[in-house]
Amino acid sequence: MLLNLDEVLDHFAVQSVEGLRHDDLRKRLHVNSSTISLLLRTGIIASKRVRGPRTRYPQSRVSPQELDRFLARYLPLGLMAHALGTQAKHVAARLDKAEVWPIRLPEHCSKIYLHEEAAPIIAI
Repeated sequence: MLLNLDEVLDHFAVQSVEGLRHDDLRKRLHVNSSTISLLLRTGIIASKRVRGPRTRYPQSRVSPQELDRFLARYLPLGLMAHALGTQAKHVAARLDKAEVWPIRLPEHCSKIYLHEEAAPIIAI
């Protein structure tokens, strides 16, 4: 008897889990993976642990409402640059000139600013 592992896994897979995965967040926020891991680990972005639909391994998922809540309070530098269609260093220079500083994150993380401070300068 021959079995195709993919077909067997598809047969036992549960319905797709709602929410954004780690990689989806990285792409939407335009930040690096280390930043996403830090935001999820510290609870700045609340996530829900669920079983993956195929592998059954635990995964973190973030609801779209939680992402909206995060963006109402914070603005990542990469997201601002993407919205303006320019490079992040140009946006950072404008914010530095206006004396708007990013929140404290480790050196290897992307820069994130408070929305209320950065939005008026960048006009997003």
